[in-house]
Amino acid sequence: MVSVPSNRGYEITAASLAKRYDGYEIEDSHGWFLNMLPPAPLTVLDIGAGSGRDGLHYAEKGYQVTAIEPTDAFRKIAQAKEGAEAIEWLEDTLPELETLGQRRFDIITLIAVWMHLDVEERERGMVRLNDLLEPGGFLAMTVRHGEPPEGRLMFEVSDEEVIEAARGLGLSLVSHANVESSQPLNKAKGITWSRFAFRKG
Repeated sequence: MVSVPSNRGYEITAASLAKRYDGYEIEDSHGWFLNMLPPAPLTVLDIGAGSGRDGLHYAEKGYQVTAIEPTDAFRKIAQAKEGAEAIEWLEDTLPELETLGQRRFDIITLIAVWMHLDVEERERGMVRLNDLLEPGGFLAMTVRHGEPPEGRLMFEVSDEEVIEAARGLGLSLVSHANVESSQPLNKAKGITWSRFAFRKG
């Protein structure tokens, strides 16, 4: 069986997507969990860093940021931005995240990533996330629901699956909500998002 990369479809659209992502204020898209983050200086692992907007925000706030992005075009865009030199940029993918070895982080963010993994990858991925999270650490993640954009690989993932997988590893749910897409076209298509925040221990 030929493996299909979870970031399929992003390389050729990275420039336009980065412009779109950067057009949204981080407080508007991530305000639901930003006020739950423990204060800097702490370590942040941003998985699926995309345009680098989020990682740069965390670095500006005084966090020590490691950004994971498997798409070359996204990394080049992000690393060209002012302040990007303060961030550790790595090419890697879930579920292995081999470049991180036995490291641990105080905060892990996983925004618009989880639905790109198949069920077996999600099972292994949750174990890996738990291993990477410091005791007392904070994990924020979002999952997209609905028809995927053309050319991109996505799977439908239930909220129950996410919550139970995390709970089985000792991650406590501290926030959960379902919201409509903020993008008008996606909203018209019925696209929704699930938001989750967990704490370890």
